[in-house]
Amino acid sequence: MLPAASSEDDLSESGWSPADLGLVEEGSTRSEHPTSRRTEVSLGSVQGSITSRSTGSVGRRALSHSIRHHAAILQHKAVDKIDVDDPTEQKEASRVMPQPNLNQISDPLDEDEAVIGSDWNFFTPPTIPAEWSQQIIRNVPKLSRKWVILLTVFAFLLSISFAMIFGINKAGYKVADPSTVGLKETVGATIQSVGATISGISQTTLQLQTANIRLPEYIQTNLGDVGSGLIPFYVFIPETGGLTLQRLTRECLGLVEASNAGSQDLAGTSLTVQTLPGGGRYVNVDMNTDLGLDRAKNFQIASSGLVDIVYSPLFYPVVEKIFDSNRTGRMFTIFCHPVSRAIMVYQKNQAPGTTMEQYILSGQLENNYVTRVLVNKLQGQNLVKEDLDLALDTLRRKCVIGLSESLLESLERFRKSFGWPEYDTARVGCAEAADAQNTNQTIAVEGESLWNEILKQNDFDLQVFEYAKVLYNEQRQ
Repeated sequence: MLPAASSEDDLSESGWSPADLGLVEEGSTRSEHPTSRRTEVSLGSVQGSITSRSTGSVGRRALSHSIRHHAAILQHKAVDKIDVDDPTEQKEASRVMPQPNLNQISDPLDEDEAVIGSDWNFFTPPTIPAEWSQQIIRNVPKLSRKWVILLTVFAFLLSISFAMIFGINKAGYKVADPSTVGLKETVGATIQSVGATISGISQTTLQLQTANIRLPEYIQTNLGDVGSGLIPFYVFIPETGGLTLQRLTRECLGLVEASNAGSQDLAGTSLTVQTLPGGGRYVNVDMNTDLGLDRAKNFQIASSGLVDIVYSPLFYPVVEKIFDSNRTGRMFTIFCHPVSRAIMVYQKNQAPGTTMEQYILSGQLENNYVTRVLVNKLQGQNLVKEDLDLALDTLRRKCVIGLSESLLESLERFRKSFGWPEYDTARVGCAEAADAQNTNQTIAVEGESLWNEILKQNDFDLQVFEYAKVLYNEQRQ
């Protein structure tokens, strides 16, 4: 085994003394200058501290070289005492006394203030003084609070500019009618997002696509998706433009319809085509009542080959009873702003001398009629958010959309979608039918109390209408 080296004997034989190197035995005390560098040294039983003042590069380098020389002497003296013929001592020597690489020892006090490399086993790197860390932190550049605020405001304004240029305004849709600003709590937050587009697809459409809403089985199988299906089925919503469409298909196209036109001709026991005085043709069934639908089902009108188009306000019953997976229907309809539609219904049904306010107070104002048709809740059941989602998704997946505010364009879109021929304006009544427009007397002003009172009863219908406008533009593309 290696004998312990005596620190003073070894130093005296090498021609150096502890005083020459500044070596102090462990446990002794010594005052230090505040700027002194202290490096801990450990070799066998020799432990001490080397201190020096920064008194010039020549002195520092001389002291550094003396430390190297002293370390080499101790190394060789220890090795000389090893019994080279004893394998055990050779192994122990290699473990206790690893060979230092003196070429890798950096000058601890050179001009770059480098410390002795930590890869040399005889020296432990000193701890960086706290004042050095504080000086480094003070030298790191800092952004003033004013610049941070300015950069934040700039980023916010830039994001708003991008939204206005590439978002809602570019698509041409509006988030919500200004007249409904005071009714946001009533009509819900959905209106606010309707019309916002992402890559040409509305935000509401994206939400519905990911919601995985399940349509009723017969709605899914008996109606074709948008762009498919065999027999056009117009879901009749009163006071939206349906009568104008019906006149066009009767008097300009000569289509045979299944509607309520046959309500006065129910005596026959077989399906027949009848002719109206004005020239339109129809089959002898009534599509506006449950009994009439049962009769039409028994006559199998969808597979009879006699019917070109179906008109009915009974959405679910018609899809369930008249169509099937082999003879599917193609749903289409026209939408109107719920306040405008409510006013037209009032004008048509009002008693003489009854004001709109009295009409509302009497309970005759419809409550979300369009939504109820689309979810089959016509008996006054409460509507919930899931009903609204179902109504919107039904339109998205199944319905070709028309708008009363763009009636002529909508009629032309229907003609092209269903492959109908050009309107024959030479036919009797066709020109008049093509020029017909819905009109209503203005009795409510947007934003005023009467307008808002109507909207309270039609909050879901307003959202359905806003989404129908989005779909109208999407289907145009």
